Amino acid sequence: MAFLGRSAEEQKLEFVRLAAAEEVPFAALCLRFGIGRTCGYKWLGRYLQVGEAGLQERSRRPLSSPRRSAPDVEAGVLELRTAHPARGGRKIARVLDREAGLAVAASTVTGILRRNGVPLGSSGGGLPAPERFEHEAPNLSWQMDFKGHVALAQNGGPERRPRTARGCIRSPSSTTIRGMRWRSRPAATNARRPCRRA
Repeated sequence: MAFLGRSAEEQKLEFVRLAAAEEVPFAALCLRFGIGRTCGYKWLGRYLQVGEAGLQERSRRPLSSPRRSAPDVEAGVLELRTAHPARGGRKIARVLDREAGLAVAASTVTGILRRNGVPLGSSGGGLPAPERFEHEAPNLSWQMDFKGHVALAQNGGPERRPRTARGCIRSPSSTTIRGMRWRSRPAATNARRPCRRA
């Protein structure tokens, strides 16, 4: 619903008064206010039954939660957490299963703790959120991984370079360009090509 400078309650009240007067077709009225006909009929029904009080926003909380944990389970979870503040949902669920015979999922235990306002964080209840870092401009922060020492063949050990590189290194007429060894061609062509296996 497009509220143009007026509150939602004022718009709803204007809608239901126009709808109750039945001067404008209901579908056109819903289109004008930018709502669906189902919502329009709901508001009109509440207004006709209760009056203006029926147009107030209602709580979306369900009237009942049949699958909610029993009060004794919640009390057991809170008692264990109070006795051992470093324990999280998984550990409390295992202890309840082992000692009291209550099979409760770890996510249910965590939900009970959250619902009762128990702080979860670095001491029981999971890892803290990772900290992100940013810099003002690119290339202000560099990172490199160190994989450990890699022994290359220098004193008789097995050589770990490709055979083409080994051939180039043995060749007395090779030159190094950009970290790779290339075999020189005659100066007349001034072109370079990778060396072949020796």
